[in-house]
Amino acid sequence: MYVAESLLLRLHRKDLRDIVTADENWVLYVHHARERHWVARGEKPPTEREADLHLLCWWWNCGGMIHWELLGSGTTVTATVYANQVEKVADVMRELRPKRLNVFLLHDNAHPHVANEMRQKIFFVVAIGILEERDQEAA
Repeated sequence: MYVAESLLLRLHRKDLRDIVTADENWVLYVHHARERHWVARGEKPPTEREADLHLLCWWWNCGGMIHWELLGSGTTVTATVYANQVEKVADVMRELRPKRLNVFLLHDNAHPHVANEMRQKIFFVVAIGILEERDQEAA
């Protein structure tokens, strides 16, 4: 009985709201607007555009979606793109939960996620957040 109760109480832990995670997936963007053309006998109709392949990146926590971004056709996640997304997510989290300092980023060890540029960006965002909070407490 104790184990079942502890599993149910785990759902109400407030520290789970501090975990933010991300994922990426390739999606087809299909423009379904078809145009009608009159074609003379023996001529071939114009070819339709092929679907574009885009990368959809989304960030969420236990409360739901925080940020999403649809990258251009053929664009992949680089360290710079990922670092910019982390900065946007950090801004959103500051707006959603201004009194919480700690936000845990749960991400995999893909190269853009652990590149030096990304590590510097995380340190910068965290360090600036700490300094801003200290200034507010001192005022």
